[in-house]
Amino acid sequence: MRASYVERCTGETGVATGIGVMAFGGGALLCAPLTEKLLQKYQTLPEMVGTVNTTEILTVAGKRMVEVGGQAQEVVVASANAVKAMPGLVDGGVYLTGTGDTGLGPTFLTLGAMYTGLMMCVYCEHLLFSACLAFEFLIAHGAAPAIAYAPPRAVFATSGPLQPKPDC
Repeated sequence: MRASYVERCTGETGVATGIGVMAFGGGALLCAPLTEKLLQKYQTLPEMVGTVNTTEILTVAGKRMVEVGGQAQEVVVASANAVKAMPGLVDGGVYLTGTGDTGLGPTFLTLGAMYTGLMMCVYCEHLLFSACLAFEFLIAHGAAPAIAYAPPRAVFATSGPLQPKPDC
């Protein structure tokens, strides 16, 4: 990435490197709050069965089980650390396993899609900018192939080859 900056700013390589470093820091600064909002959006709380004081918990083969609807289902008890990590949980609450979602997967997919779209836009801009620079170089040195850019004579009647001036 640094090479493309240096190509654009041949006399100011320090400025170009600074812009690149600033872009990485700015990306991290913007992504942190966006990640928090996406995690909150995609997070779903697990199904609460009750609290430790109101629910009869059985231990079967090292697993905590609760009878729900006539069937024994595995549960976890929310600790103070779990309550801090996932707002909305009750300290000492008994929750069914496999019923909640932290939202981490959909958040990463969303961030990845946004990053891919941004990189595609930057790539297209880089291609356009490079093509404009090459064309300006050819025109400045009198090596622009005028025939390649002239429209067919049968469609457009012109008196000579066109000299395009791209607006880059």
